[in-house]
Amino acid sequence: ARLEHPPKTQTRVLLKVRVQEGDVVEHLWLENIRRSGEDFSGEIGNEPLSLVSVKLGDRIEVPLERVSDWAVVDAGRLVGGTTLRLLRARASPSERAAMDEEQGFIVD
Repeated sequence: ARLEHPPKTQTRVLLKVRVQEGDVVEHLWLENIRRSGEDFSGEIGNEPLSLVSVKLGDRIEVPLERVSDWAVVDAGRLVGGTTLRLLRARASPSERAAMDEEQGFIVD
């Protein structure tokens, strides 16, 4: 619903998806999301660590079953983003401050 009918205060929609090359699996964030039936496409929003077939900014398409998380920024606040919240909770205070500054939204 937030993808197809976003509120005026919503500024970003992100999907975290599983990407696999052989035995190597990474979960990457996609931005500029489009939906086509049960599939989603988007631009890779974070630099892959070990994957070589995709890079930051590439547009890829994935089926719904490869979506592992979602996040929305609405009125400057994070909605969803379970994995972002977990990483932030596990971070040291200085790492958390750096994450908050880099991401540019409030995590309640």
